[in-house]
Amino acid sequence: MTKADEEIKVVNPDEIITEKSEPKPKPEEAVLRVKKMRNRLGIQFETDLPRKTKKRVLITTVFPGEQADRYGLEVEDCITGIDGTLTPTREIFIELVKECVPTQVLTVHLIRKKTGETEDVKVRMGAKGFTEEACFEYIEIAKKAINYETLRAAKL
Repeated sequence: MTKADEEIKVVNPDEIITEKSEPKPKPEEAVLRVKKMRNRLGIQFETDLPRKTKKRVLITTVFPGEQADRYGLEVEDCITGIDGTLTPTREIFIELVKECVPTQVLTVHLIRKKTGETEDVKVRMGAKGFTEEACFEYIEIAKKAINYETLRAAKL
């Protein structure tokens, strides 16, 4: 064996760490982090009570760079439903969002403020405190450790 051969070290690709990345989490850690993830759409809203004729969720703030902003939701758009379920109250809207798994794609049913037209927008859910990439990474690792349906049933 030459000196050059002695200096070559076999490295597991999963252990490679660049300046911008962190070590991949262990499955147990990934499961715990996924359980702690709180869904985030990136809006503030209120029930659209002033109009009183139709109850719906009125977007009052869209946070820059968050999921709603990335997928084109705008202030004063009204959310009338998610995935075919009507959202006439704040409680129903919050419950539908809580039932999602971060990175899940939802169809958000809107009435656009600018045009008054109805529109369906596909939005990928985010998680508070996690980038979209980190959500995917943790969920993929957690899926290998436990059944994905278990995560969904636990309403994470």
